[in-house]
Amino acid sequence: MLDGRRKNEICAQIKTLASSYTPEWNFSLEKPDTGSVLAGIFAEQLETSIQEYNALPARYEEELVRMLGVTPKRPEPARAVIVLEPSAGMQEGIQVPKGSRFYAERAERDTPVIFESSHDLYVTDARITAAFAISADEKTVVPLCTEEGVVTYPMSLFCFKPHIPYTNELHIRHPWLFRGELSEFSVCFGSKAAAGRLMDEDEFAFSFLTSGGRVPVKKKRQNGASIDICQGADSDTLVIERKTVREDEIFLPSVYFTAGRQSAALDYIYDGEQEITGDAAAVFGEELSLYKECYIGFDSGLIQEGTDISLEFGLEFKVREVRENAPKEEELKLVKRRPDPRLEERTADVYIQEVSFSYYNGHGFRRLPVSRRCSDLFSGADNTGRRAIEFSCPDDWTEMEQEGCRGYMIRLQIMKADYCYHRPGRHHYPYLTNMRAVYSQREKELWPAQAVRVQGKKETDVTGYIQRRKPLPAFLKFPYRGESMLFGFDRKPAGGPISLYFIIRKNINFSGIQAVFEYSSPKGFQPLKVLNNTEDLKNSGTVLFVPPSNMAEMDIEGKTRYWIRLTSRRPADVRTVLPIAEHIYMNGTEVLNIERSQPKEQYVEQIAPDMVFPAPASQLLDVRIESRERGRLVRWSETDSFDSTASGDRYYVVDRSGQRVVFGDGRSGRIPRNTEGPAFTMEIQSCDGAEGNVPENAIDSAAFPLPNVERIFNPLKASGGSDLEEPDSVKRRGRVLMGTGGRLVTEQDYV
Repeated sequence: MLDGRRKNEICAQIKTLASSYTPEWNFSLEKPDTGSVLAGIFAEQLETSIQEYNALPARYEEELVRMLGVTPKRPEPARAVIVLEPSAGMQEGIQVPKGSRFYAERAERDTPVIFESSHDLYVTDARITAAFAISADEKTVVPLCTEEGVVTYPMSLFCFKPHIPYTNELHIRHPWLFRGELSEFSVCFGSKAAAGRLMDEDEFAFSFLTSGGRVPVKKKRQNGASIDICQGADSDTLVIERKTVREDEIFLPSVYFTAGRQSAALDYIYDGEQEITGDAAAVFGEELSLYKECYIGFDSGLIQEGTDISLEFGLEFKVREVRENAPKEEELKLVKRRPDPRLEERTADVYIQEVSFSYYNGHGFRRLPVSRRCSDLFSGADNTGRRAIEFSCPDDWTEMEQEGCRGYMIRLQIMKADYCYHRPGRHHYPYLTNMRAVYSQREKELWPAQAVRVQGKKETDVTGYIQRRKPLPAFLKFPYRGESMLFGFDRKPAGGPISLYFIIRKNINFSGIQAVFEYSSPKGFQPLKVLNNTEDLKNSGTVLFVPPSNMAEMDIEGKTRYWIRLTSRRPADVRTVLPIAEHIYMNGTEVLNIERSQPKEQYVEQIAPDMVFPAPASQLLDVRIESRERGRLVRWSETDSFDSTASGDRYYVVDRSGQRVVFGDGRSGRIPRNTEGPAFTMEIQSCDGAEGNVPENAIDSAAFPLPNVERIFNPLKASGGSDLEEPDSVKRRGRVLMGTGGRLVTEQDYV
């Protein structure tokens, strides 16, 4: 305030001055004379002038700020991204054009907050059902989805921890060769160098794949171009694992087996009365009789034409006393005589003098040709010890069923056992222990039934190379390049643009990652044009793209999908802060809190300079003005000032604080001159300012029907909405500009 005097203070000063200059005049407002009345009028007018004078600094400040070009900041519409979640089983996509309107209800106001979409969107039911983080430097592939196709969040982008070693294996399958713990066989790789490299235990490991897990191969040795393996397992798959992923590739000249011995437990033992479990049994029971039989079953997976089988067992004899039935107690005499040795019957020692061997051929039993005489194998105690029954698989050997068990069986039948029915008798029945079946193959070369190369989760059948006698590409280099994020869609979107909405966790230490976008095609990955609104994945936003016509399925780690790949332009070091995606939504569209009025015709009755027209709005954003001149529409432009405009320039000034439009005076800026019809049409764009910053899930409806959309929501709150800047704020910015503009900071600035 420059002068704080009021009327009373001015009158008091007049009275003081009057007593000095004109003591004869008595100045009084209670009993005024003509001079006192004039003095009172002067005091009132001076008070008004002082008030105007005190307002000069503010007016000067406003004018100085205006001269510096500092104008009130315009209101800003709130921004948000909404997600349109399609209904289950949606048959086809929906095109949502730019400018579509959506509503958010607020409890504190009667009318909804209006938003409109800022770009076109194609709502698709395609979903991300597979995702991987792949690093060529770390040689790892990190899955980011469950086996059911559910993406796990939060997701650290371009993060390759936990480190998952990349699988690089060759699976070689054979139906029977590896079965049995005592199996012996060789794997021939076609060259001594290939076999020698595979024997390097620092780089390769051998194992059998069983139902209970992997059984490491510990007994192996190199034999020229082959590796001899002296152990087996209940498995049909031999796994050769390359422990490290290297840049070289290994081709094996050939892969085939030569068989040794395969030892396995018996599948079935039947002693004529019941099935026996374990590897020890009295195969004919404890009491011998003619034509009594037993059945022994073998592993069906090892029965092959030309296979030699040896039934090995330990043989011992046990004794059972067989007598007549004891007389009933009531028939016993009270007085017994001493037995007469001459009348006592002698006890017979019973052995099996002859046994027959037979097999089932589909029609009946035929004699089994054994390699050497075995019919008297159980005829005496001299035969105890480790014994074997050897034979070759008959060509017509057929599976049979015995007591509910089906398989390949041989039958042993007692053909001769002297005195077996004599009573009393001492039956020496054979008891077989540690029974095993040993299989051996007479063929020189046994070809694998299948060979599968496993890289990561991808399995490739390479059996054709073996069958065609071509070098087998057994171990390849890491198949991916760069540091990449891959997202796989379960189907190809039928239209575009498609939107991926990345919700990025805020982190002030993250400066963004520049990434190249690519898509899967029949010729591999190709560049994809995208509109990336995430500022290099620094902020939440949408990534828009139109699916190319040649976008095709591709197998990545066993997942056949339509892929989008993001590859970092530069690898991240240990100090790099990586972006974290809280979620990635399909069908996200950016919306702005903008409301557009219908074009309204404005009329001019009399042409005059500096015409003013009202533009009512909550927070005035823009005004669009068009006039019809000579039968065509002409667009007018907004300007901040008419100072630099000519008489014919079609400009107008928007006073947002006064919510009005001002035209020029004819010398600076053209005057609308049509008085016979509408002078021009006015379309007003407005927003709700700070009220447009609605919370999450507030935007939940559309101004038009969306029959195949299940839900509309905004995962994050709207932000960025602001009102027109207040005058005090404008002045503060002007003071800062005048105080520091164009100068270095000095000590006086701090004072």
